[in-house]
Amino acid sequence: AKLCIDTCLIYDAKSLLFDTLYARFASNSASRTAFLDQIFEAVQNKELYELPAELVSDLFDECERNNSLARFEAMLTRLQVRHLNLNSLIKTCWKHGLYDSVVYLYNRGFNEFVSPINELLRVIQLSVRSKLVGDHRGAVSPLLSKNQRALGTKLLRYIVSPMQHNVLLE
Repeated sequence: AKLCIDTCLIYDAKSLLFDTLYARFASNSASRTAFLDQIFEAVQNKELYELPAELVSDLFDECERNNSLARFEAMLTRLQVRHLNLNSLIKTCWKHGLYDSVVYLYNRGFNEFVSPINELLRVIQLSVRSKLVGDHRGAVSPLLSKNQRALGTKLLRYIVSPMQHNVLLE
């Protein structure tokens, strides 16, 4: 898979890579996984910036199956968004808590910077409300989980640094 991808990238044969070769690799689950792993590497190494929407969907499915959504998010935030199915991806990212990707897609895809703030604030607000309403035992517990505090930190960084809205956290 690596040799095929590298060769197609060298010769700028992306239609061959995505249309013909991927169809052949996808016919077998082991070769499909090897191909997708190499696509991840090519994106991470900044050798590939655009992927067809269908391939991004397959990459997500592979990461979900392997419980490696952080890997998908790291890859997604390196892609150009013009050929992606933004609405579908945003819904998927919200569903799985991939907040960096949500912000990236809103910012790069829609040139929209306010909606992610409002939506992330709503996530934190709902968490705090459910904690306040749900804990009647008088036990002392933190209002927010570790993940929710991390989200709050990301949100503060996003608000404070308006010139760097494309990615929340390095």
